[in-house]
Amino acid sequence: DVSGSGQHGTQLTAVDRVLQAADAKRVSISLPGGVRASVVRSVTEGKAVLVMRNMPPAPSGHIYEVWLQTPGGAMVPAATMSNGGSRTVLLEGDAASATGAGITVEPQGGSESPTTKPIALFDFSRAT
Repeated sequence: DVSGSGQHGTQLTAVDRVLQAADAKRVSISLPGGVRASVVRSVTEGKAVLVMRNMPPAPSGHIYEVWLQTPGGAMVPAATMSNGGSRTVLLEGDAASATGAGITVEPQGGSESPTTKPIALFDFSRAT
């Protein structure tokens, strides 16, 4: 995988492949404080990308953890972020079968399953 390390040319990063996929669908939400968050998913790529704008830093000693929701309703870890801001993150895991995604605030280092109520939920059935 090319992780967008400044290489130019025809090689698309995994993020670009998802964002530019013909079947890419987006779910966007607004959070307090002018925060915008979107998850873009491509079933053909089997991946999803989180796009955040103006996210405040996580509370001291905590991180943001992103989850993919399985068809059975379980939340599986997909990414962690220690600071906020505006960023684009490729989520790990099988996004093709996922029914949604969520963001929680977790202790530093992340968790195996959510320990707090989600601050954001993305329902893939609402993707456009």
